Amino acid sequence: MFESRFLSGLRTRSRTTAFSRLTVEQLESRDCPSTVTLNAQVLEDHQVRLTGLVTDGGVGVANVQVQFSGAAGGSIVSAADGSFSYTTSNAELGVAHAVGYVGGQAVTNTADANISVTAPSLAASISGVNQNLVTISGHVDDLDADELVVVFSGIGSAQITPDENGDFMITLEASGLGDLEASVVDLWGQAADPVELEVNSDAPVISEFAAVNEMFTIWTFRGFVSDESAAGMTVRLGGLPSLDGVTATVGSDGWWEVTRTLNAGETGTVTAITTDWWGLDSNLAMTSVS
Repeated sequence: MFESRFLSGLRTRSRTTAFSRLTVEQLESRDCPSTVTLNAQVLEDHQVRLTGLVTDGGVGVANVQVQFSGAAGGSIVSAADGSFSYTTSNAELGVAHAVGYVGGQAVTNTADANISVTAPSLAASISGVNQNLVTISGHVDDLDADELVVVFSGIGSAQITPDENGDFMITLEASGLGDLEASVVDLWGQAADPVELEVNSDAPVISEFAAVNEMFTIWTFRGFVSDESAAGMTVRLGGLPSLDGVTATVGSDGWWEVTRTLNAGETGTVTAITTDWWGLDSNLAMTSVS
């Protein structure tokens, strides 16, 4: 009888121990997912999409509160298959972290993902000069190009926002010859390499300067000005008393002329000179009246 009771008790303890072990293992499997993954994708408009998966033993786990910290903040609950996708504008460049929580307790590893974006690139060149107005064309290569501002400084200041393709064109007034700098910073605070532009000009040249006698003491003086922006420049005549203060305006074709009545018997050398929009003087052209 003792042996029967002993064997009966042994079988009872064995069943109890086996049941307890099974119960613990089931709780761990159901309530303690152990792995979370994290990926980061930078989107337009300074947004980041954080995605990942919560699993336990290779099986997705639902209803886990995934909390983000580091370079991104926020939280989201995992879906039925353990996946999650969270988009936020509350992010910066750097490393974001994700941890899964159940009942306020961390139940997963800490997953990391790097939030990074390529710095913008900037290209610009002078496409035209008219008088002291400089036209600049360029392109910005960036995820948010049409939201950025290209800033010009130096001998002229201006700013412009590229179009949806990143292209831009702007005309600004320059205070003189010298350097212009173009710069741009993206929505993440990253600056492109600045572009240096040099505005230069050759001095104008007066050629084919001639004096034509119309009749008696009436003379016409004409010539041609070579310059990248000759139109509108002022030619100043001199050399004879009757020509002091006399000027002529250069036409769109580069030619100019003016007719004046000289004093009786007035002869000698007539001079002509002009100054361009940058303050550069031309040669002193000469012709004679006899």
